[in-house]
Amino acid sequence: MRCSPKMRKRSRSHDQETASVAERESMGADSHRCTDLHKLLQHKPRYRFPPPFVQLPLNGLYFIFDNGQSVHEGFDRIARIGSHTGRNNLVPRLWQHITPHGRSSFRWDIGAAVIRARTKGFELPSMDVWNECDSISRKTAIEDERVGTLDRFETQLSAYIANRFVFSVIGTRDQSEALELEKACIATVAQCPLCKEITTTELQPKKGFLWNAMHTGPRSPRLNDQQLSLLRARAGIGAR
Repeated sequence: MRCSPKMRKRSRSHDQETASVAERESMGADSHRCTDLHKLLQHKPRYRFPPPFVQLPLNGLYFIFDNGQSVHEGFDRIARIGSHTGRNNLVPRLWQHITPHGRSSFRWDIGAAVIRARTKGFELPSMDVWNECDSISRKTAIEDERVGTLDRFETQLSAYIANRFVFSVIGTRDQSEALELEKACIATVAQCPLCKEITTTELQPKKGFLWNAMHTGPRSPRLNDQQLSLLRARAGIGAR
C-alpha cells in the first residue's frame, strides 16, 4: 500500500519530533552526568603545579580546573581531563605539563593559544618555531639561534600554567582502567550543553572549551551509570 504525500509528511514530522525528544533526553542525561562528575570532584583535594610526589596515587586520572571559573551551580569548572600510559606513571605525566620542552599536548596547546593571541608579558617565538618544538626535530630547534627566546617562553609558560590551573586526581587500579574512564569523562564534559555555554576572558583552545582534542565528538561514548559508580568508589565517595 502506497502512502499519500500527506501521510508521508506526517510520518516525517513524527520522526523529526521523536528524534528531537531523544536528542533532548540525551542532552539532559549528559548534563546530569556532567553535574555528578563535577560534584564528586568537589570532595577531592586541589593541588597546584608542580605536582607533589608523596600525596598522589601511582595510577589514576587527573582533572585540571581553571582557577575562579565555575559551572553547574558553582562547581569548579573542568578544563582538561587526562591519564597516563605506562605503569605507575601518573605523577611523571603531570610533571610533563609543567616541564619546559616536555611531551605534553596540553602544554603545547596553551603555548599555541598564547602565541595566537600575542599575549602581553611573554617573549613570543613564532608559531613555526613552536610547531617545530613539538615535532621530532625539537633538538634542531633548541640548538639553533632561537634557543634564547624559546627557553624564556617555556619558563614563562610554566609560570602561567602554575598560576592559572589547579588539579585533582582519582586513583585507579591500573593505567588501563584510568584510560577507559578518561575517555568517558572527556566525552561527558565535552557534550554537556551547560559547559558549552561557558564564556571567559581567559585564553581558550582553538576548538571547543576543553584542553582536550580526542574523545570530544558527539559519537564518543559518555559515562554510564556503572562507570560513574566506579569513579565514586575510586574517589572514596559512597553511593547516593
